[in-house]
Amino acid sequence: MNLGKVFRVISIATVLACLWRPVAQAAGLLGAGSADAAAARVTVVPVDVGVVSAPADPLALGLAPNPADLPAPEAAPIAAPEAGGAYSSLSRTLHATGAVSFSLPYRVSADAGGNVFVSDITANKVFMVSNDGFAVRAFGTGRTGKALGDVPGPEGAAVIGDSLFVASYYNQNITRFQVSTGAAIDSFAIPGAAGPPFGLTAGPDAKLYVTQYSPPTNCAVKAIDPATGALVTSFGSGGVVGGACGASTSPLQFNWPKEAAFDATGNIYVTDANNNRIVRMTSAGAFDRTYPVSGPDGLAIDRANTVFVVDRANGGVRHLDSEGAVLGTYYASYTKVPRAGNFSSAGDLAVVDVPNAQPVVWVSNVDSGAPYVTRFETTSVPLSHNFQQKWGTPGSGNGQFAQPYGVAVDSAENVYVTDFSNNRVQKFDKYGAWLASWGTPGSGDGQFNGPWGIAVDARDRVFVADANNHRIQIFDTSGAFLDTLGSGGTQGGQFTLPAGIAIDRLGYLYVAEFGANNRIQVFSPSSSPDGFVTYASWGGTGTANGQFSSPIGIAVDSAQGLTYNVDYLGRRLQVWTWDGVYVANITPSGLCVLTAPGGVWLDPRGTIYISDWGASNIKQVDQNGNCIGVIGSTGSGDLQFSSPSAGAISPRSGQILVPDVGNDRVQRLGSPNPRNDTVAVFRPGTGTFYFRNSNTTGYADFRAAFGNAAAPARDVPVVGDWNGDGIATIGVFRSSTGEFRLRDANLPGAPHFSFAFGHPGDRPVVGDWDGDGKDGVGVYQPSTGTLYLRNTLASGPADYAVLLGSATDIPVAGDWNGDGQFSPGVYLPAEGRFHLTDKVASGVVGFDYDVAFGAAGDQPFTGDWVNQGSTGLGLIRSSTGYLLLMNGLTGTTPDASIFYGVSGDIGLGGTWGPPPAASTAATIYLPLVRN
Repeated sequence: MNLGKVFRVISIATVLACLWRPVAQAAGLLGAGSADAAAARVTVVPVDVGVVSAPADPLALGLAPNPADLPAPEAAPIAAPEAGGAYSSLSRTLHATGAVSFSLPYRVSADAGGNVFVSDITANKVFMVSNDGFAVRAFGTGRTGKALGDVPGPEGAAVIGDSLFVASYYNQNITRFQVSTGAAIDSFAIPGAAGPPFGLTAGPDAKLYVTQYSPPTNCAVKAIDPATGALVTSFGSGGVVGGACGASTSPLQFNWPKEAAFDATGNIYVTDANNNRIVRMTSAGAFDRTYPVSGPDGLAIDRANTVFVVDRANGGVRHLDSEGAVLGTYYASYTKVPRAGNFSSAGDLAVVDVPNAQPVVWVSNVDSGAPYVTRFETTSVPLSHNFQQKWGTPGSGNGQFAQPYGVAVDSAENVYVTDFSNNRVQKFDKYGAWLASWGTPGSGDGQFNGPWGIAVDARDRVFVADANNHRIQIFDTSGAFLDTLGSGGTQGGQFTLPAGIAIDRLGYLYVAEFGANNRIQVFSPSSSPDGFVTYASWGGTGTANGQFSSPIGIAVDSAQGLTYNVDYLGRRLQVWTWDGVYVANITPSGLCVLTAPGGVWLDPRGTIYISDWGASNIKQVDQNGNCIGVIGSTGSGDLQFSSPSAGAISPRSGQILVPDVGNDRVQRLGSPNPRNDTVAVFRPGTGTFYFRNSNTTGYADFRAAFGNAAAPARDVPVVGDWNGDGIATIGVFRSSTGEFRLRDANLPGAPHFSFAFGHPGDRPVVGDWDGDGKDGVGVYQPSTGTLYLRNTLASGPADYAVLLGSATDIPVAGDWNGDGQFSPGVYLPAEGRFHLTDKVASGVVGFDYDVAFGAAGDQPFTGDWVNQGSTGLGLIRSSTGYLLLMNGLTGTTPDASIFYGVSGDIGLGGTWGPPPAASTAATIYLPLVRN
């Protein structure tokens, strides 16, 4: 890392004093400012976010059921170390899933509840951000003075109870704020020898640990009593308070201690920047050992005692086991444009490591040109990818294939398949129903000679690699020709056998040339509507790192600015930055050894999928090249392949689509990014929904009051995905009037949809009857046993009138067979039995499933509890409030039993998303934008 580039041109003396100050001064960012102005500088970066819900404050949010009735939630077990003592790097692969932008963020810390605190050194504030990306509250006035609440140059924040302590670089003091309100309470000077702080940490002993650096006499870590501000002890230069700084091998002589952190056993870790090491001490302060790291800065330790540290000299993050062995390195430097997830100057990090959730790492980028704090998931082994559907047979008719090499999905989840030997592109809906095709043999516009790779951009333009015509053709989603790019040749913008193509989130086009050019070319979008200009190229013929032997596939990780290129004859995967700087060579071993790789793609968590023509299966590897597992085997059955090609991820469902070239078909597999449904209850007496983001006993994650709670005209709750964004939100059916009142947010407020459908006394039901990704509504008329279903959220006639059931039955709905379309059913409460149908059609229908589950008096609800692609069953036992969940439609025994509701509650299932933010005068909510 070129520090001159990152921190501008500054003197060595200034660097020793503080690396980031000259950036702020040169940019004109230091100085007084109003609270509103500072708050306005917090913006949201549109990066995908994978939701990991943080535990809510039960006093603030309410509980379901009463906390006195609940046992303490159990923490998730910690995975055992692998052989040799190294914690599995597989379970700690970092992948950017969201980001928030500040003026100039530096120190980052987290509390026990999963909230993140960002010290913005030019806004002169600390911002509290939930683990889901909601900016919650700001601490500090934003001024550079010395009044109570002024924290100019905040250098770290630490939470003890309801107190947030903030260290000020310029005032050389610590200010206490109340976490719940943001109010400043008091402040005290850092005791002992003078010097500015560079980090602040709360220890397991409820003491504050501050690092100081004031060369040449004060390089210390001080333990402070937060109640009195008195010095408890200090570490540095053999324990001398304010000990001398020094470039020394002396165990406890520091030379710019940056930050302290604690592991689960109480050991103290200190990043000693100018000595290029981490020093570990016992809880009593005795030297234990050191770890070599170049210019270490920010530091955090997870519950498995693995260490995440900012490697400031190289601009990234290292992940170490408890003995210092490297588990992973993450240097996602940006070279095209500043982006969240890419480091130009990583500064600090925090690990949010709450029970029952995968650890999440937040990393700050101390660069006024890219002032991001990025959220990284630490992924685990994906769930198995179950077979869901296949379509296609050999031939040239509609829906038939002759070597389907490429597949892509548009924003509406329509599927496009290149039909290589038939010289055409075919379009299907997301369930494989044929919609259209275009192309004939030839070299004219809209004609093909071996269409291979295919991609769809953010504007839903379809790009096709016309391999034997040595060009890329561009179409709209109806197949209308728009433009062509390239011709045969070796110059920039020319191709030999373009095979794999990909498009990143900025619209840049990547092309892998399978022919003699053996290279990757990148094209940037030009000002013309459909034009592109050459941006970069890399490769060349050979077997050395950075060379290719028939590159056949390419995938782009937009979040980290990396490309993955499959080398067919080289039997390897090469990693580059998105403008062609070579990063790494990946040659998986064991089950994942490559025999003849034919394509590559990524899932939203960064798992790499490589289709292997030679082995007729799909290899899964993490970003370090470790083998996760293998999907499929050789054959023509379900989840068997014959020369599978590069697959695609469906943007809404997350399902995998794989071209099965030798079998002339496409297979659809389950989602690699599970978003299973979780439970909720509705309390009729208060008209309140209580949501939980896991199917376990515990507190509600959030709540929403909505509906009429007054007896006898109490509303009946419904939940559904009304807008197709993948999140289920609240609604009620007013049975006294036959009116639906629905909201697009899990917050109290006015209905977004309000319409009459049905009659007083009807019973509501919700489902995606037409498979368009949005839920419709329905009512069950007990007197006739008829379900009236409507696809749209408005008054009008029913689209279907399904006769199924009797007067005492309760309606339910679900995708029972995993085809993506909901169908109805009824529950017989007197018998404890479900009658479910796969049919959505008017008239009398028989039931396809007869499931005995539950006992007399139970009340039904439904949900996909394990992300299996089909709906399971749920019951709430009204006498106790127990929730019983069953994943399949066979058997009588529940797969999960949850103590969550209370007597009289109504059970619900859905994907709720993160705890929502309700704007108030005292609270700033800035949700991440989801693409």
